[in-house]
Formats: sequence, C-alpha cells, structure tokens
Amino acid sequence: MLALCDDLGKSVDVDDKNLERRTLAGLWRSGALADSAAAIQPSGRARQILFEEDQLPIDLSDTMSRFKLIFFCPIKNTSDVLDHLFNKYPKHIGHIGEYECCAFMAPGIGQFRPVGSAKPVIGEAGRLEKVDEHRVEVVVRDEGEDKQIRGAVNELKKAHPYEEVAYEVYRIENI
Repeated sequence: MLALCDDLGKSVDVDDKNLERRTLAGLWRSGALADSAAAIQPSGRARQILFEEDQLPIDLSDTMSRFKLIFFCPIKNTSDVLDHLFNKYPKHIGHIGEYECCAFMAPGIGQFRPVGSAKPVIGEAGRLEKVDEHRVEVVVRDEGEDKQIRGAVNELKKAHPYEEVAYEVYRIENI
C-alpha cells in the first residue's frame, strides 16, 4: 500500500496496485526517487512494486511524455495542416507504435463572430459565421521540457488558415 497526500495535505492510502506502480514509475522516471532509499536499495519498496516477480517490469526506457493536441479546422484545409505537422515532426506527431500520420477527424459546425480589429479569413467583422470544420486529434510524443508539444502548437498556428486557432492540449497518462 502506498500513502500519498491529497490536495489538502491529508494522507490517503492507495490500495490499487496498478495506480501504485504507475505513480512510482512516474516518480522514478522524473528522478524524484533517485536519492531515496526506496529506490536505491535492492530490497527497497519502490523496486519491489515496480519489479514484482509475478508481473513484467514497467518499461522505464520510454521516457517520452505524450500529449493529445486537438484543434478545429475548416474541412478544406485539414489535410494541408496535418501534412505540415506530420512533415515537421515525423517522429513525434501522429506516431503511435509502428504507425505514423495517425489522426482522428470528426466533422462539425464551428461558429464565430469577428469583432474589433479582427481580420477573418472567412466571413466579415461583426457578422456571425458558421463553417464546416473538422475536430482533429493527434498524439504528440515529447522528449522532455514540452519542447515538441510547444513546437507542434507553433507549427499549427503557422499552417492553420485562421487568424486565431482554437486548440486544446492534454497530457496523456499510461495505464
């Protein structure tokens, strides 16, 4: 059993073996356990949990963080934007296992009203506009310090036709 602290600093016991292993694996990867007796000693608690005899050890060699980048794009521009992202970061964007250029696209209708000094690519200032768009989702593998996800967002902004790009970024956890 692993004791963790909740947001209020109160101790919480964790009985879930997988959660316990994932938590320790994350700490191990981040280096947080590097100087702790739990990690250093061959019989330490962290080593027992991470490398139990009845389970395969957690693969700590893949230290890349993964993110989900979601954005909304006019349907006619989706392929060009994705091609730009895949070409700029071929090993990081849309790469899942032995597959590359992976993306999910769902059609929908986006709406916006340009105001102030906006210079819309579609529509005109002050008028509500509705556009056939894709919701696009891609996985971004990051080698550290969020370098690739930040680069992916910057490249998205360069390749996307809109003046203001609607996007979301989520960190993906391994289970």
